[in-house]
Amino acid sequence: MLFPSETKHYLMTEPVQNPDASGKNIILIHHHVAPDVMAFLEKMISAFGWTQDQCYHQYIESGKNENYSLLWRSLDLKLVVSFGISPELLGIYTTPKPYQLINLDAFLLYQCDTLEKLANSKELKGMIWRDLKNLQFSGVGFIPVS
Repeated sequence: MLFPSETKHYLMTEPVQNPDASGKNIILIHHHVAPDVMAFLEKMISAFGWTQDQCYHQYIESGKNENYSLLWRSLDLKLVVSFGISPELLGIYTTPKPYQLINLDAFLLYQCDTLEKLANSKELKGMIWRDLKNLQFSGVGFIPVS
C-alpha cells in the first residue's frame, strides 16, 4: 500500500505548444545533439524508410519538467521513439524495457539509449535496426511486416 507521502508529486505546467508536430506520425524525443550525431539520426530515419514529413523532433532540456500532454493527444501520432529520455519525464507513466516496442493503444512507444551511445555502438545500432526495420506505415498506423 502506498501512502500519499511516499508517492511522487509533480507540478504540472501549461502544456507545451507544438504546432509543428501537427500531422506528424513519428515523434523522436532527444536532447540537443552535436551536428554529427544529428546526421546519424537523419541517416537512421532514411534507412527506416521514414520521411522528414512524418517525423517531429521534440528536444528535451535537462532538468526541465514540461507538460507534453498535447503531443500524446494527436490523432496522427503512431510512434514515439525516446532516445535516452525516461517516459516518466514525458508524462507517460509506464515502465518499458529498453529496446522493446510497447503498444500504448493510441501509439507505439520505443525507448532506447541516447543518440550519442547509438551512434558509437554497432551492437546498439543493430538492436534498434532489428526492432524497428519491419515497421511499415499504413493509413491506420504502423504494422509489423515480415
